[in-house]
Amino acid sequence: MLALTGTTGKIGSAVLSGILENKLISPSELIICTSSNPFDPKFDAFRSQGIHVRNSNYNDPTSMVSAFTGATKLLLISTPQNHLDNNNAPYGQGREKHHFAAIDAAMKAGVKHIVYASLAFGLDSKAGVMRAHLRTEEYLRGLADIKWTILREGLYQESWPLYLGLFETVGDEREEVVVAGDGGLSWVALSDLGVANALVLADSTGKYDGKLFYLSPKKDSHVSGCFGNGE
Repeated sequence: MLALTGTTGKIGSAVLSGILENKLISPSELIICTSSNPFDPKFDAFRSQGIHVRNSNYNDPTSMVSAFTGATKLLLISTPQNHLDNNNAPYGQGREKHHFAAIDAAMKAGVKHIVYASLAFGLDSKAGVMRAHLRTEEYLRGLADIKWTILREGLYQESWPLYLGLFETVGDEREEVVVAGDGGLSWVALSDLGVANALVLADSTGKYDGKLFYLSPKKDSHVSGCFGNGE
């Protein structure tokens, strides 16, 4: 069975859709792990397909062990609690604190393979948002008793307003938008990421075991090239 975290978020929901729409894994072999009420009506459509829905909270290791029990593979989506990374959080106290707890719980539950959804920044990136990802990657790689795969997810192309001064396509009256910079970005459609993740998760050959790779274009994009240089 496959346990999935973060399925109500952007990448997690895209992965679940990729699995179901392409019939890659039987619904009865899927476990949705949620910090919400697992009996909430929003999960009815999934339960009706035979998908298991279980409570799982990063702050409650026991709940995670219970949620992951019976699964042989886990998709670990990073926690959205970005405030944990504030003030240059020391090792083990940033968002990785939740990730470490989930990994430990997975091992206690008997999970054999963890697929971690990281971020497609450079290997030696100094970006603050990468700190927890790098620490989690390091933690996973240091484990001898479990298989792992690290997927560095490209930046969602749907997030483009973040890179264009939070420009709104409707109702934004600004005649000029100031952009912080124009470095290269590896944008990918969420639906494409969902299918790519789904294919990795559905693989049973072991060819992705112990691998770190990028789910992003080989050629990056620039704001000026996508939206014009303003001249």
